[in-house]
Amino acid sequence: MRILNKVTKHVLTLTLTLMASIHAAASSITEVEQAQEELKATFSNLEIVNLGESPIEGLFEVNLGSQIIYFHPKSKLLVFGEIFNSEGESLTAKAMQKQAMTTLGGLDMSKTLVIGPKDGKEIIEITDPDCPYCRRMAQFIDGLPADTKVRRRIIFDTRAHPSAKKKAAHILCSKNPEKEFARVYQNKVSEFKSCPGVFERLQDHQDMALALGVSATPTVILDGSMEVGFRPGAILDYLNSSDKSEE
Repeated sequence: MRILNKVTKHVLTLTLTLMASIHAAASSITEVEQAQEELKATFSNLEIVNLGESPIEGLFEVNLGSQIIYFHPKSKLLVFGEIFNSEGESLTAKAMQKQAMTTLGGLDMSKTLVIGPKDGKEIIEITDPDCPYCRRMAQFIDGLPADTKVRRRIIFDTRAHPSAKKKAAHILCSKNPEKEFARVYQNKVSEFKSCPGVFERLQDHQDMALALGVSATPTVILDGSMEVGFRPGAILDYLNSSDKSEE
């Protein structure tokens, strides 16, 4: 009888714990849903990717695709800016990177331009032929030691410079895109080719850059880590750490 009572008490405790967990989860979901409805009602022209809880209680994280902002339902106010923790890390930037990596998994990467050996370590490169730092990064990668194999997956983002689109189109239309990529980025091409469907392909590239929330070029993705700007140290660290892991 005592054993039965103990079993009964144990089952009751587990049941109450489970019910409390379910109730807490339901409350959390309800708060997010309510915040989302409040946001839509207050800012009806705002196009959001998703909405979730933020590190600050009562403030909700609003992902717009290209940036993250915050919404306070009680005051019906939007907050623009970044949230930092005590260690100086931008929690907003980390949230953006997490969203970008989730988005990356759903993109059709067959539309990108791939240059470099098949057995090279992959770098996803969002670039603009008229961007000075993009050119510097291209020259840096081309100047790596011969035994450093890099497979570059190129996404052209030509929003910033009017003449960049025809240069990107020239590369995509060339019989040897890898050779022409180097020539264009070294400013050695004066006449630019075009071909059917190339600007539709470039629009696909633009859509991918927008979906990833890219706001500046160059932007590189190194094994799930997004780096904005030309950062040779980050590229070398990635390539070196990959080398060590394969030895």
